[in-house]
Formats: sequence, structure tokens, C-alpha cells
Amino acid sequence: MTRAEILAAVKAGKSLAGANLCGANLRGADLSEADLCWADLRGADLRGADLREANLRGADLRGADLREANLCGANLRGANLSKAILCGATIDGMDVGDDGLGGPGRYVWCLTGEEQDLIEAHREGER
Repeated sequence: MTRAEILAAVKAGKSLAGANLCGANLRGADLSEADLCWADLRGADLRGADLREANLRGADLRGADLREANLCGANLRGANLSKAILCGATIDGMDVGDDGLGGPGRYVWCLTGEEQDLIEAHREGER
């Protein structure tokens, strides 16, 4: 799918569940509330994308660039974020489910002190 087709589908409220969006250029795209569950977003450029309340359950985000993306309230349960870049991403209310945020090396996190505090609070709440 082209960038224009993806954005038109999201704007029309169509589901992109299971879509092959591998390597897609979605930099700065408004994907808020999009249904992207089980989508293949490996290596996608999602820098600065608005993913507020997006359904990314089970999505493959390996190697995706999510720098400065807004993931507030996004559902990432079961998503594969291995080697994803999340520098400066807004993660308030992001739902990672029972798996938590994974072990060392699973993600490339570049977080501010405040963001790190949020992650630690989430981890403490699960114990």
C-alpha cells in the first residue's frame, strides 16, 4: 500500500488489521485510533506519527522508528517491538499487557528521566 492509500483508509475508519506495511513511510502521519492489529510494520518510519489510542495489538514493529511518536493510550499487547527505536516517544497510558516491556536489548529506548520514571512505576505496579 502507498502512504496515500494507508492514510485514506485510516481517515475513512477502515481497518488495516493484518496489513503488510513493512518499511512504510508514515512519518508524521495521523494514525490516531487506527486499527493496525497484527499489521506488519517491520522497519516502518513512524517518526512523529500520531498513534494515540491506536490498536497495535500483535503488530510486528521490529526495527520500526517511532522517535517522537505519540503512543498515548495505544494498545501494544502482544506487539513485537524488538529493536524498535522509541527515542522521545510519548508513552503515557500505553498498554503493553502482561508481557511488560521485555528484557534488556529487546527495545532501543531513549527516554527522558520522566519517561523512565513512568516505565518503572508501571513495572512496580505489576509486581
